[in-house]
Amino acid sequence: NDDLTFGQSAELERMRAFLSEAGVPGTFFVVPIRSIGRIDQDADLVAGVRQAERDGHEFHQHGTRHATFECGIPELSMLAASDEARLKFEEERFEIEASHTLEAMTAMLAEGREVWRTAFGAPSRGFRPGWGSFCGNLYRAADALGFEWISARIVSMTSWRRNFGEWDAPMAFRNGVSPTPSRFPETAIFEI
Repeated sequence: NDDLTFGQSAELERMRAFLSEAGVPGTFFVVPIRSIGRIDQDADLVAGVRQAERDGHEFHQHGTRHATFECGIPELSMLAASDEARLKFEEERFEIEASHTLEAMTAMLAEGREVWRTAFGAPSRGFRPGWGSFCGNLYRAADALGFEWISARIVSMTSWRRNFGEWDAPMAFRNGVSPTPSRFPETAIFEI
């Protein structure tokens, strides 16, 4: 479950109740900073997360601010979700690609990681970028900061196609994209 953030303790409680009824543990990806506030400033959300963890659910960092190009380039089909994001990529691709330096990725991850640590007392073990965006330097920075894994790749676009109104889209999985979080497989590709 992606995109939980500041001010959404009621949404967390609703999802916990649903999962409890089904007897299913949930994995939640939480955005540390949004324009309306930081998760470490939301006592109700923090308390809800702590209770949910005691109930067997797990929580991990989801980007820092969940901006479209924050962690790299999204899956290109994801840009169909936003005309604004698609147009920005079409007009500013080179600038966007150049912004993903190791220093920038490290600073972005570290900022979100510190908010997470302040809220929950320990860093997030895993990381999932917003928009399915990633780049080689994201993996390097996450490794250097001590994240255990990243869940960046989208193994199936079926749910997204259905979000776009294609209700009859068949369930389709991408060959070569693992459905499990990874321990930075792209890092080896970018070694100098």
